[in-house]
Amino acid sequence: MTTVTFHTEGRRICGFTVQGHSGYASEGEDIVCAAITSAVRLTECAVNDVLGLEASVKVKQSDASITLKRPF
Repeated sequence: MTTVTFHTEGRRICGFTVQGHSGYASEGEDIVCAAITSAVRLTECAVNDVLGLEASVKVKQSDASITLKRPF
């Protein structure tokens, strides 16, 4: 199961972590995990390139996180 956890400071979202495998299909063939990865990468591009904010991105085998650098 894939879990998304949003991180906040006060009332502001300052990042999120995505963990786990969706279990829809075997790893490497799972279209749900591919869609989640695409959404994370789209968010990374939107934050860094479109909004001009700097975000730290960490990607591992079955989890990824994006954290806004201060100040946000």
